[in-house]
Amino acid sequence: MELSDALAGVQLEAHLEQLIALMLMSKQRNGRTILAVRLTARLNSGGSWSAHQTFGKPTASKKTIYSLLLRRLDSLPAPATSLMLEATELGPKASEQLRLPQTGTRDDENRLGEAIRQIRATQKPEAGIQRIVDVDAHSRVPERQAILTPYLDD
Repeated sequence: MELSDALAGVQLEAHLEQLIALMLMSKQRNGRTILAVRLTARLNSGGSWSAHQTFGKPTASKKTIYSLLLRRLDSLPAPATSLMLEATELGPKASEQLRLPQTGTRDDENRLGEAIRQIRATQKPEAGIQRIVDVDAHSRVPERQAILTPYLDD
């Protein structure tokens, strides 16, 4: 996006918001989520600036992308004459994302057991895995509400 003047601050933030909207509406994205983007600016001083942002989870949320890239604009060394936003890594379509797990299912126990086996495989044998056990949730003394105990395999 070419800017009419060298911009910084609130005006540049508005252009960033427009770029994000255009990227999310792009047919090339084909409804897929975004894992990482690159924000590039041509500076008024003649140089260029670039920032790479990865997301913790695949997203297609304008609000999430904007809030993360807004922080990157703070490190812009000079006013910009152009901005470019590029999705560098795409994730699955929103409909193909993992579903939220239902608590209390057998799958939860299997995943927890597998996670503990993996942690134990990477840690020293003496490193203990512990869990929190509720004892007296209504106690006024915090130390009596829950205790920390070693996690034992069944």
